[in-house]
Amino acid sequence: MDIGDLFIPLRLEVDSFMNISLLNGEEKITINDGVQSEDSLILNMPRYESRFVGSIVSDTIITGSWYNLAKEDYSVPFEANYLSPVDMRGEWSANAEMKYSVTFSPKNNNAYPAIGLFQVNSEELRGTFLTETGDYRFLEGALVENQLTLSNFDGAHMFLFRGEMKGDSIVNGIFNSGKHYDEPWNAALNPDATLTHPDSLTYLLPGNETVAVSVMDLNGEITTIDQEDYESRVSIIQIFGTWCPNCYDESLFYKELYDDYSTQGFQVIPIAFEASHDFAKNSAAVKTQFEEIGISYAYYLGPKRNKKVTSEMFPMLNNIISYPTSIFVDKQGKVRKIHTGFYGPGTGEYYDEYVIETREFIESLLQE
Repeated sequence: MDIGDLFIPLRLEVDSFMNISLLNGEEKITINDGVQSEDSLILNMPRYESRFVGSIVSDTIITGSWYNLAKEDYSVPFEANYLSPVDMRGEWSANAEMKYSVTFSPKNNNAYPAIGLFQVNSEELRGTFLTETGDYRFLEGALVENQLTLSNFDGAHMFLFRGEMKGDSIVNGIFNSGKHYDEPWNAALNPDATLTHPDSLTYLLPGNETVAVSVMDLNGEITTIDQEDYESRVSIIQIFGTWCPNCYDESLFYKELYDDYSTQGFQVIPIAFEASHDFAKNSAAVKTQFEEIGISYAYYLGPKRNKKVTSEMFPMLNNIISYPTSIFVDKQGKVRKIHTGFYGPGTGEYYDEYVIETREFIESLLQE
């Protein structure tokens, strides 16, 4: 995909049954809504409002544009070239793993820390970046003559990271997101790199023990989620949006928790903060995503996404700095933990540890 003078690579896998999948490292996103008519092809992406519209130039080349339907007049040209199965990458196994302390916008007052996790196999590179509000999910690329390239495309978000390996450092890093955003970054090898713990960023203000918030139900009516909704149940209030890839990963995990613990008195209370002011459009977006994931529990809607507005809806908290944010509430309606962001499966051991810790925490609350 071509964004200005840059090219973002992506892989589409087509099997003998014409099943099409988008590949990002270990991730496979199945595309099951496609239409071919003579020399034209349309592929509708499953998770977000976007599609590929292309012309079949030959047996090996398709050209066209990718359209982000959630944005006005937003498209990116693409060219797809066929690779025979022998040219496709085989099973992945890393022969080196590296951990870096990363700084984005290092010479700016808005500089912020991150962790870079990279796995190398010859010239192939995979990994991700963890920030204090989430991760950049499954990144894939190459390390050639000390030039690092990593990218990801999930149907809505286009990420490209470039940098130069120089000894134990990465210099001249540039992060591109979409067509118009770019940001410098640098990194230093550090196996002990850490970030602020996600459970300490958002917290109850003194004098508060519980959470009450007014939201819209599925009929568009204002309702309040409060003590009565938590009574005798362990709850997670999920502050999220369907446009958010970390939220998507979190929803997959919460669906697993609900399936395993709902009969014991556990519930998830999702509040969606979407990208528009249109209630019907926002509700349909959540319904579509939850049906894809297989989530059956009810959801609620907040206003259009805006961290300042979302923070004002929760005056008992210091702030809301990330979608997603999760509030863990015990059977007495008291807030026991608030978790900012979400480190998904692309973060490896960070995700695995969070899954174990969260399950143990919920089980301990259910036993109280």
